Amino acid sequence: MQISKLSGIVQPFLRDQFCPCYAVWRIVFVCLICVFAGCNSEGKPGLFSPMGYHVGPKKVWLKSRETGLEVYSVHEVVGADPKNFSQRVLKNQFGETQTLGFDTESVFWGADKIEGADLASFEYVGSEYFKDKNHAYYYSHLISDDASNFVLFDEFVKDTKNVYFAGGVFSDDAPNFARVGPVDSRYYRDSKTCWYFVSPLPGATPSLIKSLAKNYAVDDKNVFYETTPIEGAEIASFEILKSDHSRDAKGVYFQSQTILGADPGSFEIIDDRISRDKSNCYYYGYPLDRADPGSLEIIDEFYIKDASHVWLNGTLIDGADPKTFRVIAGPGGRSRDAKYEYDMYERVNGSGNTAK
Repeated sequence: MQISKLSGIVQPFLRDQFCPCYAVWRIVFVCLICVFAGCNSEGKPGLFSPMGYHVGPKKVWLKSRETGLEVYSVHEVVGADPKNFSQRVLKNQFGETQTLGFDTESVFWGADKIEGADLASFEYVGSEYFKDKNHAYYYSHLISDDASNFVLFDEFVKDTKNVYFAGGVFSDDAPNFARVGPVDSRYYRDSKTCWYFVSPLPGATPSLIKSLAKNYAVDDKNVFYETTPIEGAEIASFEILKSDHSRDAKGVYFQSQTILGADPGSFEIIDDRISRDKSNCYYYGYPLDRADPGSLEIIDEFYIKDASHVWLNGTLIDGADPKTFRVIAGPGGRSRDAKYEYDMYERVNGSGNTAK
């Protein structure tokens, strides 16, 4: 709404209600509207101004939202020429975009000038990386003088010397930096170090590392789940199952932990949470207290039972009768059997006959 229209609505009210102070109230009202709407003499944005760049007669401003917060900040774009300033949307080869500020001499990331940037050749590489014919930048910071070889590599960028992540040098051995395995693998190596994404693999041998799956790898000494060696795993017989389970000829594993006592020959996975062998049942790799493998049954995503017991999230509901047990309020909340009602794991005494 224009100030003149809003003022036309409010002025009669002020004149009637505060006639002796009408002139003062009018001045205060106009000043407040100017602050909120961002119409001061410098063109500085106010509360109701949109996010982005704002060009005043002598200055350029940036209004931006604070990360993760419902508040905003306003900064002067120092060095920007308001007479020739514009914002441009740059697009990389994958269709991703970034919006930057330009005048006839400079490029701006947010309120920061990118020192030395060449306007004619300036381009968006990806993520928070940019380059021109001479340099490469992370946000507004120069990070490489090897612009002609500065390219994206998976979730990294690299030039002929270094690999970069989050604006810093991740590896100084770019010629030997490579993904280990297929395109969905999270393992990388150079001639000195192995990583699961950006976390080093302790003791891994770069020349012998192999990816078994997105989050499993093996070298000459260890099988790794993500960054952690699976202690005692036998490389020759190691087999990846599903839902972060694996086994070899000697044992069964959930992620990097050994499932104590599990029999690899009879082991089977029921769902992402539950597995069993001929003697025991397991919940995320931990033994399920008193469970009978032969009669184990899934009730829903929270409850399971066998012929004699009921469990909620892997914890035994003491005394619950599986034959008459049913859930009356989910998820994982109220339940009952023929005698009692339960609030999570706790018996609600005397309420079994009243639950419907």
